[in-house]
Amino acid sequence: MYKHVIFDFDGTLADSRLLFIRLYNELAQAKNLPQLNPSDWEKLKGLSILDRCKRLGVPLYKIPFWAGEFLKLYRQNLEQLQLYEGVREMLSNIHQAGIKSAIISSNSVENISIFLAHQGIRSIDQIISSKNLFGKDKSIKSYLKRHQLFPHEVLYVGDELRDIEACHKMNVAIAWVEWGYDPWEAVEAAKPQYRISTLSELQRLLVPGTEHPLI
Repeated sequence: MYKHVIFDFDGTLADSRLLFIRLYNELAQAKNLPQLNPSDWEKLKGLSILDRCKRLGVPLYKIPFWAGEFLKLYRQNLEQLQLYEGVREMLSNIHQAGIKSAIISSNSVENISIFLAHQGIRSIDQIISSKNLFGKDKSIKSYLKRHQLFPHEVLYVGDELRDIEACHKMNVAIAWVEWGYDPWEAVEAAKPQYRISTLSELQRLLVPGTEHPLI
């Protein structure tokens, strides 16, 4: 059984797809970039982040500068963000089982903390913001060192190819979830250790022999 579980946030715990599209369009309008609609989103899901930026006409060198603006807009619209159904119960159940939970995300600590507080979720022990879009492996490494953990004692739960790649670099097992941003076709070649289709399945992986309360 894993001692610690690290979650991604957007697309894994929180359903932020529609909010992301709306806020991207608001920012894109100010930057004179093409608008994004839900049908475009489906086409972009199969592309890498770099290819998505090229398709949208977003200059890669400007991403770090625009990220701050986007996260500020995100914070102003947190009331529109929703947890995926059953996340609250799952987090409570794994907490009661004695498993430590953390979040490592490209989102900001402030955004995530405010949202979780509004949701009444107190079972997350630590929130870490990975400032570099492709630097989650460094955040995972710091987490392991701080808590004196071996890689095999930790499970990361995420939804994107970059999550899988970061975990492979650190020899940490990853459970890729089907309900997030990247489709299976985009991550299959990276070979995540687990492919998770429901929160019930994830809970059974973390706490063998248990069932999710929504079943």
